[in-house]
Amino acid sequence: MEKSSTSRIKQFRKDHGRIIENFFSLSVLNGISFLFPLITIPYLTRVLGVEKFGLWSFAFAIIQYFIIFTSFGFAYSATQQISVNQTNRRKISDIFSAVITVKLMISVLCWFVLMALILFTDQFRRDYLIFIYSFGMVIGDALVPVWLFQGMEKMKFITIVNFASKLVFTVLIFVFVRSEADLLIVPIFNTLGFLIAGIISFVIAYRIFKLKLVWPKLSEIKIQMKEAWPIFVSTFSINLYRYANVPLLGFLTNMTMVGYYASAEKVIKGVQSLITPLSDALFPYMSRRFAADSAGQNVGFLYRLGKKYFVVLTAISAVFLLFAKPIVTVFLGHKFVDSIPDIQIMSFVVLFGGMNYFLGIIGLVNMGYKKKFMVFVAITGLISIINLVWLIYYFADQGASASMLISEMLLFIMLAVFVFKLKKAHE
Repeated sequence: MEKSSTSRIKQFRKDHGRIIENFFSLSVLNGISFLFPLITIPYLTRVLGVEKFGLWSFAFAIIQYFIIFTSFGFAYSATQQISVNQTNRRKISDIFSAVITVKLMISVLCWFVLMALILFTDQFRRDYLIFIYSFGMVIGDALVPVWLFQGMEKMKFITIVNFASKLVFTVLIFVFVRSEADLLIVPIFNTLGFLIAGIISFVIAYRIFKLKLVWPKLSEIKIQMKEAWPIFVSTFSINLYRYANVPLLGFLTNMTMVGYYASAEKVIKGVQSLITPLSDALFPYMSRRFAADSAGQNVGFLYRLGKKYFVVLTAISAVFLLFAKPIVTVFLGHKFVDSIPDIQIMSFVVLFGGMNYFLGIIGLVNMGYKKKFMVFVAITGLISIINLVWLIYYFADQGASASMLISEMLLFIMLAVFVFKLKKAHE
């Protein structure tokens, strides 16, 4: 009995040590995602101006859609599988080989889609080079196995690689981008950063975890795609409304409106990137905990932690609501004062978006409610697109901001009600 108790204490310390290490690494990783844009975006908004910054944001949003497809939900499904097979190198090698193969195959399909868009649509054909130069980000992202490092709870390696690549990209931007005429240099450097990070992290993963790359069996590919499918549908539906605003603004209005909205959105998403490390660090730990504990214990823990999370996010959202004007003038510059209402409208996206990630991904996905989460997100995505079209038509960039807030609120209400019902059912 005493040995068993000692063993549990050691395991407890080991688990929490891993969480702290991964929390630190993910904090740095997300800090990098926030810090370097914090440096480059104010520079780019001033050098490129509203319209050119809007064009770059439009191209970047399109590339993000391709990255969503290549990610295919593996960020969570593969992480979950690897976290419960950490000592089984053969299984991890099979998972790794299958996931990378699928991601690269999807990347090829995305390239053909981009070529079709350039050939058949004016918006893409007119500025086709910015899309072609940006596409390398899709390949680079497909090669970065964050899900592998996260599942193995060894995030420090990927953090170092990302820091180095982002640092190089930032330095190059300040050295070479001097005016609106240098617009195309930005996606070229972005692509180089993604490709370098992808190749280096792929090699590190292969060597550190002693993986054996194999040509995956069709059965293994089917298993991985089946596991990832519900999460892909959910994340795609989420990102359908999170990333649809910029492209639709580009199609329905002009690049100036895109510039106002996209700059405000980058501020909000930058803040969100600083909030997610704790949730990301908890994901593999919660996967194992939820597998071991009872349903009642799991939903009770999620509910208690969620209330504290809600209070913190509310305070952060209030700050952006109250101080939107100085944030815009200092961070974006005086040319972007029309972005102030957008930040005010989207300030509580920090609250509801953060809670949706916590309750949906960390909670429902880990507790086995992937399909239920998928349904909630699909409903949100559908309603969002309908709202987005008429809101942009009547209110332009501010309509896009309102659509984002409404969508996050709607998803939060559905998730909160479902979690509350689960809690009541297990009391």
